[in-house]
Amino acid sequence: MSSLVFIFKKHILHSSCGFKSDRVFFTFFLVTLLFTFFYLTEIPSINHVKAQQQSKPIFRVSVEVTNTGITDQYGTIYVNINDSPAVDGLSGQIFPARGTISFEFVFDSKEIPVGKEFVAEVVYATDIHKRVYGKNTSPNSSETVAIEIP
Repeated sequence: MSSLVFIFKKHILHSSCGFKSDRVFFTFFLVTLLFTFFYLTEIPSINHVKAQQQSKPIFRVSVEVTNTGITDQYGTIYVNINDSPAVDGLSGQIFPARGTISFEFVFDSKEIPVGKEFVAEVVYATDIHKRVYGKNTSPNSSETVAIEIP
């Protein structure tokens, strides 16, 4: 960083350029100085949050919705863990005609032990419900279920 200050001083002391070129150089110098500062600075709180997120054991449920119909469907998708307050949902989803779309839901593994069952549900059109049931079969892993809607 001291070399940048030396270059800046050298330019100012030996400059015979006009005011406009000094402004350009000064702007360039400040931008370089800021980038260097942010590059060399570590923010411990951000690194701590990342470490916490990575160390938390999670259980993922991947729900694949296949629309076999000829028109797009719109609706809501839910995953509910049986006998638990753990529930997650996404409303306003589009299920494209003759296509499959996947949704991932993340839960804390401590709340969903191995053997715990869950329900995935799609509510579409005018209140049509399609459900599939699944079970957590291994710790800190993912489970995939498929729902087909017409």
